[in-house]
Amino acid sequence: MRKFEIIDAGDGRSVRVTATTKAGLAIAAMNGLFAVAAPRTDEEETGLVRQPFEVHADDFGHLLAALLEKAVAAAMKGNEMYEDVRFSLITDTKATGELVGKPVHGFRATVRGVGPIKVEKNPEGAWESTIVFKS
Repeated sequence: MRKFEIIDAGDGRSVRVTATTKAGLAIAAMNGLFAVAAPRTDEEETGLVRQPFEVHADDFGHLLAALLEKAVAAAMKGNEMYEDVRFSLITDTKATGELVGKPVHGFRATVRGVGPIKVEKNPEGAWESTIVFKS
């Protein structure tokens, strides 16, 4: 199980993400990021794009922030949106793999960065976090 919910925040947008695994939490966060950015897509575009990544951090919250920052930079540079994350490795301090998505024709909203991220387990045992995207 993984899901995201968009929440309006004062100086940008935020998403609440929940998942049973940390990898699922990262994928839900990526889905939330691109829901907030609102890409302009072409229904006839069928090609996939893949963006390899490797990120390191002191803890999982910082690792997730680094992954999302990398996705924002790659998306804005290449006019791409990522719908999936394929991990070859994910720990609390390192993740490698590839972002998988499709070309887009720009974005309706600008996401310039990611605020600090705190990841916690909820009473049901799922991982959750609220992520603020800076606009």
